[in-house]
Amino acid sequence: MIKKILYLLLFVNIQISLFSQNAPQPSHYKPINVSGLVVDQNTNNGLPGAHVSFISQRDSSNVYRTATDTQGHYKIDLPRGSYKIVTTFLGYNPQESIVKVNQQSTDIPTIKLQFTDAMLDEFVVAEKAPTVQQKNDTLQYNAIAFKTNPDASAEDLVKKMPGISVDGSGIKAQGEDVQKVLVDGQEFFGDDASIALKNLPAEMIEQVQVFDKLSDQAQLTGFNDGQTTKTINIVTRSDKRSGQFGKIYGGYGDKQQYQAGINTNIFHNKQRISILGMANNVNQQNFSSEDLSGFMGGSSRGGGMRGGSGPRGGGSFGRNDFMINQQNGINTTHSIGLNYTDVWYNKVNVNSSYFFNSSKNVSEQFTDRQYFISNEATQMYLDSSSSNSKNFNHRFNARIEYKINDNNTVIFSPRLSYQNTHSNSLSNASSFLAEEVLLNQSITDYERLWDGYNMSGNLVYRLKINDKGRSLSSSISVNANNNEYLYFLDASNSYFQDNTLVNELIDQKSNTLSDNASYQGNLSYTEPLGKNGLLQLSYNLSLSDNASDRMTNSFDIISQSYIIAEDDLSGLISNGYLTNRGSLGYRLRNEKYNFNADLSYQDASLTANQSTPYVYKVERSFKSILPRLHFTYNFSKTKNLRLVYRTYTNAPSASQLQDVVDNTNPLLLSSGNPDLNQTYSHFLMSRFSLGNPANNTSFLLFLMATLSDDYIGSSVFIAPKDT
Repeated sequence: MIKKILYLLLFVNIQISLFSQNAPQPSHYKPINVSGLVVDQNTNNGLPGAHVSFISQRDSSNVYRTATDTQGHYKIDLPRGSYKIVTTFLGYNPQESIVKVNQQSTDIPTIKLQFTDAMLDEFVVAEKAPTVQQKNDTLQYNAIAFKTNPDASAEDLVKKMPGISVDGSGIKAQGEDVQKVLVDGQEFFGDDASIALKNLPAEMIEQVQVFDKLSDQAQLTGFNDGQTTKTINIVTRSDKRSGQFGKIYGGYGDKQQYQAGINTNIFHNKQRISILGMANNVNQQNFSSEDLSGFMGGSSRGGGMRGGSGPRGGGSFGRNDFMINQQNGINTTHSIGLNYTDVWYNKVNVNSSYFFNSSKNVSEQFTDRQYFISNEATQMYLDSSSSNSKNFNHRFNARIEYKINDNNTVIFSPRLSYQNTHSNSLSNASSFLAEEVLLNQSITDYERLWDGYNMSGNLVYRLKINDKGRSLSSSISVNANNNEYLYFLDASNSYFQDNTLVNELIDQKSNTLSDNASYQGNLSYTEPLGKNGLLQLSYNLSLSDNASDRMTNSFDIISQSYIIAEDDLSGLISNGYLTNRGSLGYRLRNEKYNFNADLSYQDASLTANQSTPYVYKVERSFKSILPRLHFTYNFSKTKNLRLVYRTYTNAPSASQLQDVVDNTNPLLLSSGNPDLNQTYSHFLMSRFSLGNPANNTSFLLFLMATLSDDYIGSSVFIAPKDT
């Protein structure tokens, strides 16, 4: 009985509920159509997208919102009642009013908003930036993820980035030497990789990108020609690309040490001017490989001879004699530089720089070396030396890219440098047997003077035939350098001959003139092949001519001048290297991978003619197959694998072929080798990149290997008796 009563009550309740749902509503619950217009107070033009909010006066939690259409009109259905209308629009003062809605339809009076000059308060949406991101072939670091001091430089910033190192030997990224640093894709002081990092403030950097920059012609054709340059591109913050900023600093301490400098940047969108200056004697240096004026050759110190004075003669010079990156010793440096970047008429992209450097160096060095001649015999070599040098160099670089129209582009890159160096050194070297038995000793005084210039130019032209990839491009490169090297040697040598101590004095003058020139031309044609493929045919012609003329004379006491000819220590040689290379390449790429391969056949000829100290002629030809492969596979946006394989050849220089004795150090004599062949090298590189933005971690794995046939190196020979 009770269950029946409960079922009956439940049934009645459901029926009442159903009836109440269908019952007619009172008139005050029916929505009323409300419409209106929002306009600019000054122009009476409608404001599209303005926000109109109706807030109930009875219950402020009931808010009804709408927005105006393209003409500034709005419509909304509202219950009867009194409302506060709040109207807002970006850049205008908000407006409030009260309205009553109590009829079937209500037209709201036109709302007129007043434009305001007031700026909105700044707001920041903060999110932790990923440390490293892999984007195709570019590794990108976010600067905000690395903490630096307020006055930190770009160099301080990149030192904290995994895979990048900066030390006295230069800048390395992904295990390779960085040869160029760009700022927003533009060159900054030419190929000087260190100057941008040392002088740009870290606070203006948004991102640091590391990639292999293609040659100008390869960038136009899209084909990797193997002439890549490890490059860092500094992406500046958008709010730092216009305006003036920089710093002036100076200091003076005990021992008369000082440091001063200026760094001024004037940025106005695409026009950028940077002025750098530095003066100090605390070992801060600004040197690059361009400051070498193309000097070539090889010279080393140290070693030892079994006995005998050996031949006498002049010396040679090499890149090691010049100041590259951080130089040992105490350095005084004065330098100034100017960099200019701009875009003219929206077609001509101009980048140029000038750099002057003056430096003084004072150093002391001690060498302790042991030679293992056999299982039982060893020889010790000790050398204590001091030196000082003065160096002046001027350097100018420019790059002009002219986009004539959508189908024609021309790029011209001139370079010019000049250097003058004067140095002196004093050395005391000795050779001993294991029992500290003196073999020989040499006290030498050197005075060296260099003077030379290097100039080059590269011209690239590209014709875009259609949008599918068909193009024709050509490039011409010319390089010339002339160097004069004057060398004075004053040495006192002591050695044993037939168990008798012999003393010998050397007073010589050696003058070396070298002229080097190279010419290169390249012609390439690309043709689309399939949907994502591209075929390239190219031909390259290269010629280099080198000459070295060394004249060595000894001092004549009677005439008090250097007139005694040392024919065995003088030499005149010229050599040439001509290559003809034809290539066939294929490129295939999509979102997942990028495959680039080509095969070249090269016919090269090497000639050398030496007239003194004896007549010698070299004629050799080399036929080589040069494959090249670049492959990148993107597993995902955060995982990437890259493989690079390339082959290349290198011909010996005139000084390496010149069979003339160099007695820069009388205890270590050296000479060239006329029997040298060209070097054929294989290079293999693999890089795996894995990033996890969620954990802000990254993993980079690099594997590199180089194998060279007929490698040109140095061989040490210790004579068992007088030679």
